[in-house]
Formats: sequence, C-alpha cells, structure tokens
Amino acid sequence: MRGSEPRFRPAWSPTPERSPTPDRSPAPAWCPGTRPCCRTPVGSSGSLRELRTLLTRLADDSTVRVIVFSSADPEFFPAHVDMRIGENMDVLQELAASAPADVNVFQAVGELIRHQPQVTIVKLAGKARGGGAEFVAAADMAFAATETAGIGQIEALMGIVPGGGGTQYLRNRVGRNRALEVVLTADLFDAGTAASYGWINRALPADELDAYVDRVARNIAALPDGVIEAAKRSLPADDFQEGLLRENDAWASQFDVPAAQKLISRGLRNGAQTPAGERDLEGLMRGVARRLPDVHPHTEAPGPVARRASGRSGAALGRRCGTPFRRRARVPRVPTG
Repeated sequence: MRGSEPRFRPAWSPTPERSPTPDRSPAPAWCPGTRPCCRTPVGSSGSLRELRTLLTRLADDSTVRVIVFSSADPEFFPAHVDMRIGENMDVLQELAASAPADVNVFQAVGELIRHQPQVTIVKLAGKARGGGAEFVAAADMAFAATETAGIGQIEALMGIVPGGGGTQYLRNRVGRNRALEVVLTADLFDAGTAASYGWINRALPADELDAYVDRVARNIAALPDGVIEAAKRSLPADDFQEGLLRENDAWASQFDVPAAQKLISRGLRNGAQTPAGERDLEGLMRGVARRLPDVHPHTEAPGPVARRASGRSGAALGRRCGTPFRRRARVPRVPTG
C-alpha cells in the first residue's frame, strides 16, 4: 500500500463476531490468544485445529503482510501443550491425517508458522513453556518484556523431550550447547537471557513492548510491494526434515515410559494447568519428581509399555486407537490422572 498508513485488522478470535473487517488494504494482523493459560492457541486439540485453520487462511490473504501473536492473559503466552490432550483423540486423529507425512501434529503447527508467507512476530509479555516456547522459536521474530516474560522447555521435568520442533528450532537459534542447556535444565529463562542467547530478538521494558512491536509491524507492513516476499525468499526457513524425524522418534519413545506417565499424572493432581501451579511449574514438577523416586532409571525396571516401545520402530509407534497414522504423524497416549 502506498500513500497512507496501513491499519491493523484483527485476523482471528475464538468468538465469531471478531472477524476481519471489509477493508482490504495491506496491513498487519493481530492474533490475540483469548483463552485461559491452560487452553492456549497451541495447547489443546481444538486450539491446534483453530490455529492451523487460521494460518492456512491467512497464507492466502494478500492483504495481510505481518501477523502478530500475543496473549490476552498478561501472565501466560501458550503455557505448554495441554497435558490432557489425549482425551480428544478424535480431533488429534483428524489433525494427524491432514498433517504432512514426516511431521507429527505438533510439529505441523511450527512448520506452518515457519513457512508462512507473511512476517510472523510474537509479542511475549508472560510465560511461554513447552509448545508455547516452540511457537515463539518458530516465528520470524520475537520480542519480550524484560520484567515479566519467561521462556522454557519444561518437557524434561515431565519425563519427555520437546516434540513440536523445539529441539531443531532451538539449535538453529542458540547453538547445540545452549539448546542442550535449555532442554536438559528445563529452566524458565528470563527475557534478557533469552535475548542474549539469540532465542528471541530483543528484550524491552514492559511499558515499551506494545509500542515497539506496533511500530515494527506497521513499518514492515508499509514496505513497497514485493519487498517482504523477496526478503523471505532470500532468507528461507531452514530445512529440518531429518531433524524433526529424529526429534519425533525421541519424543515418542519417551511418552509411553511409565516414568513420564507418572510425572504427568501426578503433576496434574498437584496443580499443573491451574494458574497457581503454572506460575512456578518448574518448581511444582521438581517437587513431584522428588516424591516419586521410582521415576529415575536406576530404580525402575521398564514396564510392559516401555519394553514394547523399545523393541519397535518409529513407524510402529504411530498406531494409536486402532488407526494407523501417516508415517511419523503420531499422537501419544497421554495419562489423564
């Protein structure tokens, strides 16, 4: 668009009355997450479907040049994948059937974000863990509030590893040594540290975050025709196909191990996925592990599920609820407490 300032248009909301306006001028699109911390845009099976639908629709909308993702909850961005997501197997099976053959349903979302034709920006004011952190790393840019934002891969404290692209996106952004630090410590990193590692673009004072992201989005959206496309063509998203396959195999091999089931189930009983529990989820899960000494490998003999998993190929692990998913498009069985 030339000669006038592009306007912001809300691109998506869970409520149908908040739909795009008739104005078709090139603009940024704001995509606020309006669900509570435990039902975030990447957290539940329904939200996964909504997000994939949104990204697919926006990819074909030439009037949207920039997509800004933020959260209506100041404490939490996507907190992490819903720990009870396995209760909605019908939706997960539907998503798996439509996912590309070599990614699982969670990786499919990250790959959609990474290959979106628009510029994708995350505005992070609160905490982003697990799948939420993977979402942040998949975006083209991320800016966070110094005083309030935090980001981390919590999965190790649940007995698993990141399975939605996090290992590959992290290594690409921060290097292997720091990626291992993030994954294996499972700590929540402050915005300043995340910026110094290269995990996010920049940490800003909380009272400057909105204005800064607003300015960046507007300036990019106002660029001459073709500039964004040319820039993204000359700086393409890296190909992580083989790495995503390795990640998925590692993730799937851990999910059925009894230790992971115990940790997730007991974490839910102790307050995970409640606002109070999510404020220090790392502390909560470490406390759960201390009270479950049998989750450690040297004290636990593999259960029947673990033995069965260890003797199967990655493709065989893709069968759930009697339905063979596409190769590597897998959904784990998640304990419900």
